[in-house]
Formats: sequence, structure tokens, C-alpha cells
Amino acid sequence: MAKYTLRYWLRIDKPNKGGTKKQDAGTVPLHLIISVKGDRVYHNTGVSMYPEQWDDKNGKVTALSREFAKKYGLRQIDLPPITEQAEKDNATLNKLQDDIKAITARFELDGVQYSSRMIKDELAQKLKPATKKDAPTDELFQFMDNYIRMNEATRKAGSLQVYRTVRRRLAEYESYAKTKVTFTNVDYAFFEAFQAYLYDAHDLNSITVAKQLSTLKTFLNYAEKRGLQVNQNYKAFKIERDTDLEVIALTQDEFNTLWEMDLAGKPRLAAIRDVFMFSCVTGMRFSDLEQLNWNQIKKDYIQQTVTKTKAKLQIPLNKYSRAILAKYEDCPRPLPIISNQKSNDALHDLCKEAGFYDMIEIVRMKGNKVEKNTYPKHQLISMHSGRKSFATLSLKRGMNAQNVMKIGGWRDYKSFARYVNISSEDAQEAMQSVWG
Repeated sequence: MAKYTLRYWLRIDKPNKGGTKKQDAGTVPLHLIISVKGDRVYHNTGVSMYPEQWDDKNGKVTALSREFAKKYGLRQIDLPPITEQAEKDNATLNKLQDDIKAITARFELDGVQYSSRMIKDELAQKLKPATKKDAPTDELFQFMDNYIRMNEATRKAGSLQVYRTVRRRLAEYESYAKTKVTFTNVDYAFFEAFQAYLYDAHDLNSITVAKQLSTLKTFLNYAEKRGLQVNQNYKAFKIERDTDLEVIALTQDEFNTLWEMDLAGKPRLAAIRDVFMFSCVTGMRFSDLEQLNWNQIKKDYIQQTVTKTKAKLQIPLNKYSRAILAKYEDCPRPLPIISNQKSNDALHDLCKEAGFYDMIEIVRMKGNKVEKNTYPKHQLISMHSGRKSFATLSLKRGMNAQNVMKIGGWRDYKSFARYVNISSEDAQEAMQSVWG
């Protein structure tokens, strides 16, 4: 289990301009740096002081001497309140460290691999004052808040965003419809009305609406398991889903183009090419590429626990993945990973330079309306296209579906089939090979 470290940072670069007793002109704020495995976050302690008051060696606020009081135009009468505030500030810092100790102790007791961000988020919740404005209007909202808070330690931040969005949409709907949203009135009729609201008021497509409605159902189901009284009629509501979604994946020619591109003098594009191609030849999700380390890479395979499903996978290495890993054998990490958003931005630039300008029509439903838009392929390729490309190219090269699913970690054919992109040319070849 990783351990955290704490270090204070006196922000002499950001002196307070004055205006309040706690932030007199000349004082500076004190921040706390929380580190876990070299990953750092910064927390404003809420403590401010004159720079000369800070005892960096002992991490404490001290009284201000007369000598330095004159520097700030302070009188003898001003010193006792400053000394008194220093004692309060030290108590604040001690409590802050105790809170962090309690937070990490709970993480360790639960067996959670925590990060510095998780510590800061838990700290923010602990320190957040309860206000009338923030108070939930019903136990449903309170339950949602608790559900999100409980899962922050075990889920990636991005995966919880949809839960927060649903909570916000429900609160907005409550105001819009001028009705309370409670466990007892969220029934079939409510789902119909809420679905219409999402389409009309927010102009969302059917994929987003289906995701938000299914998330709400997850909340209700979990609440019921926890013993809360939930209106059972919501279960009869069927969520409409698009089943014929476009699968954006590389063709074999496009794969070859990217692999053979001369990117000398273009380190940003070269790096994203390696990360994306590694996904194409292993089927790994971006979240698993982020977690990849040298200890997981064996002689002939990668052994890793999947971030999304927690399944243990053994992914065989091939000539492509070995060649990519060889480039970074002297680096701390196997791949030059950056954030998902920055990776997608760089990937769009890479595919544009590669000339992927085929126009692709994207069809989405908005309620009972069909919305069609056309985009060049380089705009549509994302990091997840690497995993889709692994499936389509592996099948086209002759690997059977069972092995593709096993290597890529697809658990059932229904979820696997939506990623299999069979072009009309492939279908024609298949027909000819079987029927002549």
C-alpha cells in the first residue's frame, strides 16, 4: 500500500491584499502539498500569516517579533491578537493532519489503493460546511450524495461523472416540473416525463439519455437493496437504446499507413502513434494502458487486472507490441502516456496527417427524430478505436472470435459484437468463400 507524504508551501508569491482581519496586507497563504507515489495535489489550508512567522523546520506558525512588526507598520497592541491567531492556526494544521491520517487509515482498512487526489477530495467533503443551499431537498438526493461519496475511493473520477450529472439533472427537473423528486414518486410515469425533459430541455441524443436513465435505475435498485422504500413501477419502464451504432476502427491499410509513417522530428505524433498502435495490437483500453508498468510485462505476455471489470487478463505479446516496448525499455514507464483528452487531440492530428479523410455519417436518435451528421474519419478516431481495431483486424486476419474475446477481455458475445466492424467488402468476400 502506497504511503502519503505532506509538505507545507508558504505562498510568498501570492501575498494577500488585505481587507479582512484574517488576511491582512503583507500576509501570505499556506498551502499543503499531498503526495502519493510522486503524484502531487495542492490544498489551501485556509491559514495566512506574515512570512517571518513560519517555522519551516517544525511546520508551525510562530508569534511575530517586534522587529518584524515594525516592517509591516504594526504597533505593540497588534501583537497579542497575532500570537493568539498563530495558536489557532497551529490547531487548524494539526487537525488537518489528523483528518488526513484518518482518511488514509480508512482507505487502508478497506484495502483501497488511494491517490493524492482521492485524499484531497475526501478532505474537501470533510471540511465542507453544511449550508441550507447545499442541503438536499429529499432523502433521494441525500442518498445519491452518499452513494457518490462512498464510491469515490474505488472508482475512477471519470466514471462517477455520469452519476453527478444525473443528480444535477434531477435537481434541475425538480425545479422545472415544480414537483418533489422522491423515492415514492419516481415511477413509470416519472421516467416517461424525465426522459422527455432530457430530450426537449437539454437536446440530448438517445445514447446519452439511455445512459442517464439506466444510471438512475442503478441508484433506485441499490437503494432498494439498502432497505429504502422505492416505488416498484419504475422497473416496468424500458429504456430505448441504439443498437446499430457506428464502429470507428482502422482498416488494414490505415493500420499499415500509421505503422509506416515517418514521424522524425514530430515527437508528439510519434508518441501517440506508439500508444494508439499498442492498443490496436493488444486490445487494451486506455485506462489499462495508463496503469501499465514494467512489472506487468513478462517474457511473452502482459499480465494485468483490468481497471473496468477487475478481470485478470493475460495478453500475448506479438512483433508489433514488442517493437513498441523496445523503444521505451530504458524509460520508467513502458508507454509515453498523457491524459485521455490530450491523447485524443494528438490522435486526431496524427490521423489527419495520415490522410484519413473518408467521410462517415453518424446517425443518432433524439426522441423520435433522426439526426444525421457527416465527419471526416480523422475527427472520429479516438483512443477507444484502438480496442475496436484490434477486434476487427484480428477477425479479418483469421483469429476466431473466442480468442479475440479472451485476449481483449470481452465477457459475452453481445457486448463483443457491437465492436465488430464488418465492411461490405468483407461481407462480399465471406459470401464468395462460402457459396462461391
